[in-house]
Amino acid sequence: MTDYARRQGPTGRRLRVAAVVLAAAGLTVACGSEDPTQMLPTEVFPGRGIEGLDSCAGGELPVAAFWGSTEGVGSPGRGPDSPPGGDLFGMSSDGEIRRLTDDAKSRDPWLSHDGRRLYFTRSDGGTLAGGAAPGTSVWVRGLDTGEDTMVFEVADREGAQVAVPEASPDGSRIVFQATNEEMFDRVYVLELGGELREIAMPISAEGLQGWQTEPTWRPDGEQLAYLYTEVDDTGQRLWSSIRVVDLASSEEAILYAPAEPVTLVDLEWTADGEALTANQLAGQQVISIDLASGRQTTLADGVNVSATASGEGAFTGIGPEHQAPAGEEPTRQVLATWNGADVAVRELPEAFSFATYLTIADCAFHRED
Repeated sequence: MTDYARRQGPTGRRLRVAAVVLAAAGLTVACGSEDPTQMLPTEVFPGRGIEGLDSCAGGELPVAAFWGSTEGVGSPGRGPDSPPGGDLFGMSSDGEIRRLTDDAKSRDPWLSHDGRRLYFTRSDGGTLAGGAAPGTSVWVRGLDTGEDTMVFEVADREGAQVAVPEASPDGSRIVFQATNEEMFDRVYVLELGGELREIAMPISAEGLQGWQTEPTWRPDGEQLAYLYTEVDDTGQRLWSSIRVVDLASSEEAILYAPAEPVTLVDLEWTADGEALTANQLAGQQVISIDLASGRQTTLADGVNVSATASGEGAFTGIGPEHQAPAGEEPTRQVLATWNGADVAVRELPEAFSFATYLTIADCAFHRED
């Protein structure tokens, strides 16, 4: 049994929250901590090791985490009409899966580069039309202490939400997407204990705005990439492109703009920082785009995973083995690893009704010294 799972939930003191409000965006930066009442769950699922991953921090901490659920609609402990919700789960290098939260309000996990901290969003209990609870605050858990600290909270207004937090390589900044007063998703960079910066919003030649989503740090910490999706004047999403921003100069470049309308998700840098990967939903393709040349390479075709994480030369995804038709029971959830055309699929424990948003700590990747 790994040590991180034995520790109980947050037992630290409750601190006063000092707030700085960014009036233009209606966002709140919180400096302090807040203690949820439940203890850290100890539910355990055995598994097999993930090929190509080492243990971090002497094997005590998880090397991967994901958002998932072992409870479907109407399951025990939830109302008959309640949504699936979902919780966070950690996975050790030997494949053992442990529940990290049990509140059906936590999602969007991201493991720090050293594997010692887990960043995630937590909901205030509201739900979206699709059934999933949107995040309204950003938290960080010290996996070796069990303490949860809130670092950001959106303004108290209907529909406001925050998603996909990710810490810089040195841990001094967090990037995430959050809704502004016009209810558009924007990308923000938070200096921990300091300034909140909004990344400038591109405007098309036709004057159309869009959505900035899924920001991710380049491993050198000097650049960000994000997905930009244009929308028309009715709010209909048109197509996605990948943009890269240099934080020092604020210069922005379009790395990838498909000629045909396409939806991109799961944007992530490769471990060497030389390329970006994304899931191109139109053809269920995982693609890689080289930063220097812009050349696109198809890494996997027909792989149905809904989230990807990249190592050096190998890629790992998590999600449903097949899409279940409406009204049918959800399909088995799987971990898929592939290198080129070779894809290895292993099933998650049968209890999981969904699994997505996979994150893998950089310290877990095999590297040559």
